[in-house]
Amino acid sequence: AWDRTLHGGYAPWELLQPFLDHYLITGFLNLMYNVWFVVLIGCLFWQTFSMRDMKLRQQFFLSFVLCLALLGDLAATWLSSAGPCFYGRIVPGPDPYAPLMDYLRAADAHGPAVWALGVQDMLWTQYTTGKYIIGSGISAMPSMHLATSTLFALLGWRRSRWLGFMLTLYLLIILVGSMHLAWHYAVDGYAGILGAAAIWWGAGWIVARSPAPAVPAPCP
Repeated sequence: AWDRTLHGGYAPWELLQPFLDHYLITGFLNLMYNVWFVVLIGCLFWQTFSMRDMKLRQQFFLSFVLCLALLGDLAATWLSSAGPCFYGRIVPGPDPYAPLMDYLRAADAHGPAVWALGVQDMLWTQYTTGKYIIGSGISAMPSMHLATSTLFALLGWRRSRWLGFMLTLYLLIILVGSMHLAWHYAVDGYAGILGAAAIWWGAGWIVARSPAPAVPAPCP
């Protein structure tokens, strides 16, 4: 309902579908959504060993931990929800996301595998059977994919325009992919972006008023 109110009475996927209605585009968005794991590990690895700007490093890691705690745990519990892919399995009556799910299954059969479908089925099976494993669980609001991608983009802009632009473009791709692949409502992504931006600002305020971290002496 929030999505439709914010987007002129339409669900965002309905507005996006005319531009994304091709199995190769869906395959690309699916790939980029999974590349998030590589970007995540890359940024963590980069900042772990970066000594160029210790204050920035401190701000990034403080923001990252606070995002996990405040958005990934506290807010996700308070706003417990399931994404569009699970709508028809939870809400009685007509499923407004059934056409999107039908399209994704057709794209999966026609072109590159849409891995999201298999993961969604796995998460639902684990939820209904109670057989949870690491990485299982259904949580849509706020989107941690978007929250962390926002941190990556903000980090990138502090280092260079080129890196900031590329990571912001990736953030937008994740936002579109999260809706097109039926993982999230648009408001899940907006909440993740705004929450991460607020946490980044707060972490920067804290770091600016903290003693500068010591720089390790080079090895002889």
